[in-house]
Amino acid sequence: MKNSKKIEIAKDYIASHKESDVTDWQPVGSDDEAKFLIIYENMMNDVYGEARKNDFGDMELEIGSYESNNGNPVIFEWKIA
Repeated sequence: MKNSKKIEIAKDYIASHKESDVTDWQPVGSDDEAKFLIIYENMMNDVYGEARKNDFGDMELEIGSYESNNGNPVIFEWKIA
């Protein structure tokens, strides 16, 4: 997968959160492409919860209601191919 797609997925994931200001995400203070790639790798490596393949072969992560931007639990899905 191209880095541009990983960055897009990471941005969508962050936007699904109540705290959606990327500068507040680790590493704090930056908002460059490298940071979004780190966030994507963290998504894939279970840093934000268990990343798992769903029945369609896509990846998914659960965002708890206390973290989501709408106050409800969210299953965030993305394609890895």
